[in-house]
Amino acid sequence: MRRCPPVAGIAWRACGLLCLVATGCIPIGYAYPKVSYVAPVSVGTASYQVHAFRVDVADDDNSSDLAENDEYVLHPIPLHRDGSFDPQVKVGVDYGWIWNCITLILDGSTHHTMKVRLYRPGYQTIEIESWQKNGQMKWVVASSLDEQEQALDDLVSTWNTTPIRIQNRIARTGFVPPRDPLVFRYLAAGSTSDEHRQALHFAASEYERLMREALDPEMRSRLQDKGKSLRQLAAK
Repeated sequence: MRRCPPVAGIAWRACGLLCLVATGCIPIGYAYPKVSYVAPVSVGTASYQVHAFRVDVADDDNSSDLAENDEYVLHPIPLHRDGSFDPQVKVGVDYGWIWNCITLILDGSTHHTMKVRLYRPGYQTIEIESWQKNGQMKWVVASSLDEQEQALDDLVSTWNTTPIRIQNRIARTGFVPPRDPLVFRYLAAGSTSDEHRQALHFAASEYERLMREALDPEMRSRLQDKGKSLRQLAAK
């Protein structure tokens, strides 16, 4: 049997590759720059009570049942005498891939963003998204321990990027968002940076403070578990 000449073999392979590309049967990657920005804002006259944190988020997303590797890293932000903080800027690269094989479409991507969370004991936590138009700062009192626990959850929560399939499963138990250490699901380990470890210890100490004030045994146990989980994460 005669073999195809080398040139013909290369041509056939090239044609095959073009057919695969045309039908989408090979993964195609992409990447593009991303800039996140939070404008400076003043927290008001109560600046001595306020703890400001920049939150860097890497949101890993895919269309399969593979585990997602989101990551949240917190950095304390110093406040000036007038209660304002410096503008926060993050430059990163978002990237991903898509595999369209006619009857099966798979894709995955990682998006980066940054936000600022303002925590004041006894008040609801304020979150400022990237490129958000800031209006007048308004502090809402968290009068009950349950509301104060929620405010602390909101400071360290990674719930917004938790896959929908997990959110739905937890929602069936009656917790939206969950009132257990699952809110810490994607927090980075303390070894990521000294500042992040410091933020984890701060949040743990606040859970422990609320635990000492709680009278309900179930709430005390829950707050204790959260504080313990953060201490353990900080030690990693």
